[in-house]
Amino acid sequence: MAPTDLSRLQLPCACREALAEQRSERIDGHTIPIAGNWWNNEIAAARLPGAPVTGPDVTQLSRGDVFTDAANLDAGFEEELLRCSWRVLAWGSGLKLRLDRQRN
Repeated sequence: MAPTDLSRLQLPCACREALAEQRSERIDGHTIPIAGNWWNNEIAAARLPGAPVTGPDVTQLSRGDVFTDAANLDAGFEEELLRCSWRVLAWGSGLKLRLDRQRN
């Protein structure tokens, strides 16, 4: 069987539109609603370091927020490393917290 000639295939319209956006909009601006209060309460209840994950009124995180956290980490401080990890988990979970308590 001959391989498919990919030079004639076009990207779907949605892909072309997404790629036309700047990286800051397409990737860094990818924002997810999060359950910040849930994370703060669960971490505090388990007496784990790294809380609060967010301020009391924060209901979303963007990839850019997480990238900025990671870029500004002081790796010598365990609490900062854990806070960054909690924020990554919160971003990845969004509002779907199924089994998240078991992951803490």
